[in-house]
Amino acid sequence: MVAWLKRAMDLLNCYFVFSSDNRRRKVATVLLDACDLIASEWGFEFLVLQAYEDDKAARLLYARNGYKIISIDPWWLSKWFGKRRRVILAKNASPCKI
Repeated sequence: MVAWLKRAMDLLNCYFVFSSDNRRRKVATVLLDACDLIASEWGFEFLVLQAYEDDKAARLLYARNGYKIISIDPWWLSKWFGKRRRVILAKNASPCKI
């Protein structure tokens, strides 16, 4: 893995878990926007995150916020080992507005 990409993933490795009563309140969108701002302030070009292939709500949220799929676990990981397939998504960081 490219060193700067690993560094970016380590620094911006955010996991958001919300209970069902906190969904649909734009909390995740605000947190994603905050990560975008921090990334641009720190001079990062890209934001990278992970979701699961079967988590359609999360993937839709990320797509609406400009993330594109750049990698997905191989099919045999789920078929042979019963693991959920991970999807890696990325987007260009917005220029700093401050």
